[in-house]
Amino acid sequence: MNQRQEKILRYLLRQKEYITAKTISNQFNVTTKTIYLDLKEIETEIEKYKINIDKKTNKGIILTGSQESFNQFKQLNKFDDYEIGEVNN
Repeated sequence: MNQRQEKILRYLLRQKEYITAKTISNQFNVTTKTIYLDLKEIETEIEKYKINIDKKTNKGIILTGSQESFNQFKQLNKFDDYEIGEVNN
């Protein structure tokens, strides 16, 4: 993952509700197309922890998985400085 993708991942980890790609793109000053391309890369990194990116039309994007999965990811990737909430489908 590049630096922007890591920042997007950290941003998504803090979200407790769906957020639109447009909102994310505005936050990072890139196009929504870039966000969707970055999400593909992020997804390959997080799927091994059983964390998924849930994308819903007209609703947005959110990370989903068990609290155990998020905790494992957080510990192994040194993401201790971010609150990670449990979100299940």
